[in-house]
Amino acid sequence: MRYWRIGFYTYMLLSSLVFGMYLVLSRDLIKTSLGYDYRFVTSLVAAETLPMLFSVLGGGLSDIIGRRKILIIGMTASIPLYLMSEYGLAYLPILAAAYITLWTTSSPAVTGTFLDVTSSSGMEYSLYAMFGSIGWGVGGLVAGLIKDALGAGLAFKLASAAISIAFLSAYLSYPKEHVSIRATPYEVFKGVRRVSLIFIAVVGLLASVNLFYGSFSLRLREIAGSATIFGLVYTTLPAIAGSLVRPVAGYLSDRFQPEDLLLLTAFAYILLFPLMSMSYGLTAIILWLIPLYPFMDQGSMISVSRQLQSSLQGVAAGVISTASSVAGLLVLLASRTPLVNTLSTITLLAMSTSAASVAVLIMRRLI
Repeated sequence: MRYWRIGFYTYMLLSSLVFGMYLVLSRDLIKTSLGYDYRFVTSLVAAETLPMLFSVLGGGLSDIIGRRKILIIGMTASIPLYLMSEYGLAYLPILAAAYITLWTTSSPAVTGTFLDVTSSSGMEYSLYAMFGSIGWGVGGLVAGLIKDALGAGLAFKLASAAISIAFLSAYLSYPKEHVSIRATPYEVFKGVRRVSLIFIAVVGLLASVNLFYGSFSLRLREIAGSATIFGLVYTTLPAIAGSLVRPVAGYLSDRFQPEDLLLLTAFAYILLFPLMSMSYGLTAIILWLIPLYPFMDQGSMISVSRQLQSSLQGVAAGVISTASSVAGLLVLLASRTPLVNTLSTITLLAMSTSAASVAVLIMRRLI
C-alpha cells in the first residue's frame, strides 16, 4: 500500500509541476509579446479548459475497461509540450488544447483509483491534492528561473519529459489488487445523471474563477516586473498557501457536508472578485494569495465522489474535469463579447456567474 501511494503522489507532484510551468511560460509569453490582450488570454483559457470535456469520457472508459490501460494515453501529453518549444505564439492555443486533452483524459484514471482505494476520504484526498499544490508552485518558480536564465524553449522541453515520468510513475505503482470491480456503461450513465446539479454549480463557479483570475494575471505580470518574480507570485506563493490549508479543507469535508464547503467558497469568491479588481501593488498580491481554490476543489471532488459507488470513481474525477471544460466554453463565449474588454466588466460577469452557482446549490437542497 505504501508503494502505490508514493507512485501516485509522484504523479500528482510532477503533473501539477508541469501545469505550473506551462501557465507561467504561456502567460509570460503573452504579456511580453501582446501586452494586455484580454481576448487572446481568454481564448487561451478556453483552449486550455474546453478539452477537459473528454475527462468524463476518459473516466467512464477507465471504469469500464480498467483504469491502468488509460494511463498510457497520458504519456503522449509530452508531445505538444515539446512542440511548444519549437513553434511561436500563434500555435500556442492549438498545442495547449492538445496537451490538456491528453492529460485530462487520462488523469481521472489516477485520481479515480486513489478515491476508490481510500474510500472517498476527504483527508486522504486533501493530502493527495497537497502534492498537486506543491508541484504547481514549484513549477511556476522553476519555469520563471529557467526562462530568464536559459530561455522558454528549454523550460518547455523539461516539462515535456516530466509529464511522461508522471504517468509512468502511476502506471508502474498501480494498486490493481485493491481496486473495485469494473462498471457497466449503464452504471456510468446513471452515475453522471445523479451528480448533474452539482456539476452545473461547479461549472458556473469554475467559469467565474477562470475568467477573472486568467484576466487578472496580466495585471499581476505588470506588478511582478520579471518572469521570475511573476512565477513566484503567480504559482509558488499561492501553492504554499494552498498546501497549508489543504488539510483544513480535508478535515472540513469529513466533519461537515462537502457541499456546504462548496457553497461557502462560492460566497467568498463573490466578495473577493470586486476587492481584487480595485487593488494594485502589494494589496493585489495579498488578495491573490488568499487560498480559496483548495476549498472549492475539495468541496467539489468529495461531493461528487460520495454520490457515486466505488466502481465509478473514475467517473467522479472525470466529472470535475469536464466541469472545467464546460466552464471553458462559457469563458470562450464571453471572450467574444464586449463584456471582457475591461477588468471591471469581467468582475461583474464573474460575480454574476458565481451567484448563479450558489442558486443551483441551494435549489438542490430544496428538491
